[in-house]
Amino acid sequence: MTMMLAACEPCRLRKRKCDRLVPTCSLCKKRSGPCFYATPYRQIRAQEVENQLMTVADSLQALDRSQDVKLWETANDRIYYAWAICSPEASEPYPIASRWYMPRLIRLFCEGLGLSRVPVDAKSTAYTLQTVWVQKALGDPCLFHATLFAGSSYFDILRGEKQNPITIYHQNEVIRRINERLSDPVLALDDRTIASVAPLALFADLNNDRAAADAHLSGLQKMVELRGGLHKLGLDGVVATLMEMNRIVYMIAFDPEWGFSSTLSSPAPLGLEHRALNTSAPKNPASEADHAQIQSLFQWVSNIKEQVTLHGAIDPTQAAELPPPSQDPIHGCCYLAAMIFRHLVDMQPYNVAKQAQLDALARDLRASLALTEDERWLRDAPAALIWTCITGAAACADSRTRVSFYFKQASAVRLLNRQHDLSVLEDIWNHYSWLRGRRLTPLPEAYVSE
Repeated sequence: MTMMLAACEPCRLRKRKCDRLVPTCSLCKKRSGPCFYATPYRQIRAQEVENQLMTVADSLQALDRSQDVKLWETANDRIYYAWAICSPEASEPYPIASRWYMPRLIRLFCEGLGLSRVPVDAKSTAYTLQTVWVQKALGDPCLFHATLFAGSSYFDILRGEKQNPITIYHQNEVIRRINERLSDPVLALDDRTIASVAPLALFADLNNDRAAADAHLSGLQKMVELRGGLHKLGLDGVVATLMEMNRIVYMIAFDPEWGFSSTLSSPAPLGLEHRALNTSAPKNPASEADHAQIQSLFQWVSNIKEQVTLHGAIDPTQAAELPPPSQDPIHGCCYLAAMIFRHLVDMQPYNVAKQAQLDALARDLRASLALTEDERWLRDAPAALIWTCITGAAACADSRTRVSFYFKQASAVRLLNRQHDLSVLEDIWNHYSWLRGRRLTPLPEAYVSE
């Protein structure tokens, strides 16, 4: 059933309540009179606004952010509202009343969280989000609001802004509908209800809202326990995957005291390094040399971890030098992350100078990552992107910086993770907790140099 956003002209002139059905409303149909709708103001101005949008975009290219930060922010706001006004009318059969912005938010969800712009495996979490999740959302009001909330929140983070009114509206609607379902013993533990809580918890973590994150994560854990565990959850394993993602992001964002035990004597995990080493060479012959250099770097990292496992520290007599950086931007990022890794593994007591050095390396890594193309990472080196960002996060003292590193590689996680298989997430957690534990754990006297 298609509905217009405003009453038809005959009903408006006669001051009657119109049900806005297309092509003829019920009142006009009943009296066999003509029924027509005025062209929406938004459509009348669409071309004008689009021209303004192009003008603003051109001016942004020549604008130096450092010259006038406020002007930059104003221009970004103009782009956002122009984007909103130009958004096409919603024509899909949604489970709630259609709004002009819904197609864009669904597309943001599919492109940002579902990676619809790059080739994905049919068994990947990204593909499941594009297909199973969206199909279920189109038939369930609660999950649909959660999907729109996720798409809008993703857009907010990309813009570096706080939650916009659309995000807040759908967040409140998700919470309201979940609370209503909790009184129903069947709907309370439905996969779609549990799935609706997952984006609330995830973006609370990413927005550094610990109170909300604690509440949502606690609710999720109780729901999963009542269902009988992660293996009982449906939607082709995507709910269980999001649960595990939420746990990892929570630990990265908030550094809970109970989250990390001493890792000085634990074996070094090699899961992420093996994934990077097993990445196939790119089909482009021009990239083969860059791929070989990245492989050499990860072989060096693996050797260092094996030494730490065997000897408890790096053996200076056996440790090879870090392979030199190249002009390739992806290899350059991996090289900076390897330097951070070397500092974290080094058995020297942490002090202010060492933390300042780590922070400087992390800043350089973030800046270098910002200059790389996400699509090339996802196509040629997704495991290397995960390792690079997680290593950078493990070194940072600032919570928001750690979260930004996680957000940068989140697409690669959804690309590599498989249905009903949490091994990628386990490798991420093992690598992060091993490095973070070494970063946070006080160094025993036995390891401190004389």
